[in-house]
Amino acid sequence: MNADAILDVQVEHGHLKIREHVGRLLWLARTVRPDISYAVGVVARYVDSWNVAAERLLVRVMQYLKVPREPLEYLRMTSLKISDVSVLGYADADFAGCPETRKSTSGRVTYLVAGGNKYLVDWSSRRQRFVSSSTSESEMAALEEAVQLSLFPALSFLRSVQEGDYALTLLCDSQVVLRAVEMGYSPKLHHMAVTRATDLAWIHQVCEKQKLVRLEYVRTGENVSDLMTKPLFPEGHIRCWTMLRVPQIGRRSMD
Repeated sequence: MNADAILDVQVEHGHLKIREHVGRLLWLARTVRPDISYAVGVVARYVDSWNVAAERLLVRVMQYLKVPREPLEYLRMTSLKISDVSVLGYADADFAGCPETRKSTSGRVTYLVAGGNKYLVDWSSRRQRFVSSSTSESEMAALEEAVQLSLFPALSFLRSVQEGDYALTLLCDSQVVLRAVEMGYSPKLHHMAVTRATDLAWIHQVCEKQKLVRLEYVRTGENVSDLMTKPLFPEGHIRCWTMLRVPQIGRRSMD
């Protein structure tokens, strides 16, 4: 019996306990393995319509996990002054990357910056709910998600520890989106407030008027959240994993 026939039999009889395996992978991706977030998210889309192609994707993820990886750096809050901590986020999105739905995928990565070092505290890879008509639209949606779901929760956490004014910085590789936020209006993106409840005026208010979040441009090759939005060639994947694993601005002991 060849490999395809074996996979057909396994899928038909449910021998692999698909939901159990995918659930474990989702937990792993959410807690300690950000590098598999996108791949596991793709596999999870097929839980209710499992097929041989999805089986192969699951096997590839399992094989990838067998390769040893260096551990991530962890933040030791007891050795820091909370008033010296700031928040740094990255946001990115692909365009129509899902072949079945033509929906885009948002990616975000968030660090706490303290003592000259960066420590990874949050990440996400999530398929957007609506179909985007352009790359700028999907990037704008990803930027808003990063502000609402990563930066502001991180700010709330820091303020629950100690009240203060903490710097929030968000890096994006779309100059079109950054200009639109700076102006507070874009004729090509104004429809997003109606079609997908993404309010450009609110983002402008938060970033340009209230100065709660500082937006900065980052080159695509230096945007670590690119790992959360699409499959990358080995070189790009290794580069992003290295940025996640060794995110220090300047190495020094935290002991």
